[in-house]
Amino acid sequence: MNFFDAYFNRDKGAWFFERMQLHQLGFQMDGAFFDARCLNKLCRKRGQPCDTKFIRFMLIAPVLNSGSPHHIFIFLQTKQSIELLFAALSDSDYEITDQQSRLSMIILSHIGQNNRDLMKQLISFCAESFNIIMYQEEPVLRLNQFLSSEVYNYYLKNDDSFQEIVFNHLIIRDEQWVRFLHIPLFIFCYAFILSVDNDGDELEEHYHSLWGDNFPKFMRITTYDFKPETSIYYAEYGVYYFKCYEWERCMYKMFEELNPFHFNKSYVEPMIKNYLDKLGNGDNESRVLNHLSYCRIEFEYDKSGAQRYSSCHLSDELSLIEHLEIAYVLDAEPRLMTKNKLKELQKNETICEKDDDIWRILFYKTEDIKLLKELAIYDELLGFVKKVELVYKTFTNGNYAQINISNTPFPSIT
Repeated sequence: MNFFDAYFNRDKGAWFFERMQLHQLGFQMDGAFFDARCLNKLCRKRGQPCDTKFIRFMLIAPVLNSGSPHHIFIFLQTKQSIELLFAALSDSDYEITDQQSRLSMIILSHIGQNNRDLMKQLISFCAESFNIIMYQEEPVLRLNQFLSSEVYNYYLKNDDSFQEIVFNHLIIRDEQWVRFLHIPLFIFCYAFILSVDNDGDELEEHYHSLWGDNFPKFMRITTYDFKPETSIYYAEYGVYYFKCYEWERCMYKMFEELNPFHFNKSYVEPMIKNYLDKLGNGDNESRVLNHLSYCRIEFEYDKSGAQRYSSCHLSDELSLIEHLEIAYVLDAEPRLMTKNKLKELQKNETICEKDDDIWRILFYKTEDIKLLKELAIYDELLGFVKKVELVYKTFTNGNYAQINISNTPFPSIT
């Protein structure tokens, strides 16, 4: 069994055992990650070789449990992406906390064998390829469609060596289909080319044409075994540009990393203002009610009083706020909901709907601030609004640096 096969078959409990051993050796974690010295000492204690590949693997392994940083986690989903990630990191000084754009450059440098001209060719190929599949649900094309495309004819048809690199690292094919791998790399290349090749006015036009005006999406968070699972649904007859929520998120993040001042000033700030305008100029309570109504937040409970899911609508403005990690709509929950309180709410036909033994509480229909405060959801709803306002205030003060809520002083909620 090779290293990567062992990864897929590994007992997850082994990670906790090894982490405890590291603590017993007197080392502390830096966030979720140990440094390489810890791992070398553990290997020596166990009489095992500790090569660079093993060190990289152990340093990244905690991401599997936490899902963070997200740009690392998405490279831990398939054998191909894991192998590529580890190979690219083997000789780099990349740190876990670094940006996704830098990780993309390191991986492209590995694929391009640190050859500047080859890297330029890869970036151009990936950018033009993503333009073909960008608004699809899956990164798949029929083989004959790909072989007849301008991208194939220009980059691959008469260049056997480059074709070999592409099919070894970026695309897999069979008799009927081609599938593009490692989509964040393609998105990085697309955003990079647009950011470099266009001036301010042209780039601003690209932002609007790239995301367009979309029908609201529907987000549902369901909890299984105490772990939340998020699903995004698209209306059957709604108009959408991006039909893959993860690609949409990645595109937002790439532009905000590559060109934060221009992107935040020309696109993010107006979008945030659109959201805040919908809340009106009233007091905190009126803005919370308007936020609830705008997001259409609801919760579903079974007959035992257990929460089954939470859901909301995501407009373009709310999607941007979530994608840029400014705030999260469904972080707000009625945490003090009790079985008795649920029975009481069931009598209110305005905000409560029944389907067999399932009760749906439509919080977006309530105007009862006292109820929201009693259930401990009011402060969380107001917290969302305050976080968005804080980013907007930062922009209006002329600071369009990359958004980082965790490093921004948060105002008290009053």
